[in-house]
Amino acid sequence: MAIAWGRRRSGIKCSCQTKRLCRRSSKRGRAKKKRRPLRKRRSLSRRRAVPPAVVPTSGADQSRLPTVSVRPIVQRYFYLPADDIPLTEELVIPATRFVDDRGEPAESFPDHRQEGYFNLYVNGVLQEGQLFRVDSRSVSVASTGQKILAGTPIILESVGFIAKVF
Repeated sequence: MAIAWGRRRSGIKCSCQTKRLCRRSSKRGRAKKKRRPLRKRRSLSRRRAVPPAVVPTSGADQSRLPTVSVRPIVQRYFYLPADDIPLTEELVIPATRFVDDRGEPAESFPDHRQEGYFNLYVNGVLQEGQLFRVDSRSVSVASTGQKILAGTPIILESVGFIAKVF
């Protein structure tokens, strides 16, 4: 039902008990919301007790926690294809086609296992992890039906981590 503001309709009263419609009457068709009573907070005694931190009091009782240092090892490998590469089937690029940060040919890629990961960039755009696989000898790119143009940079970034405990 459309309401014309400021006009009077017969037989309809506003909730504010006036004979004319006002802005309050737009809420007339909705059910009134009942306010929920506030929930009582649990007393502190009912909450779970958190054990206090152990703090040594004297120099002889102090036990030292080991210090852990995590250091990333980042390596980048670059490849510029000489010809267009259609991705109609899986593309396998051997590691020997890539050069490292120093411009030297790469013989293999590092194997980080669970202590690292690889990022693949094509023309500066980060690719999804599902689209490529890396082993120590090659990079495999899944078929997408697209084409990588000649001279498009393909960059493989290797990030590994070494943790030392002191």
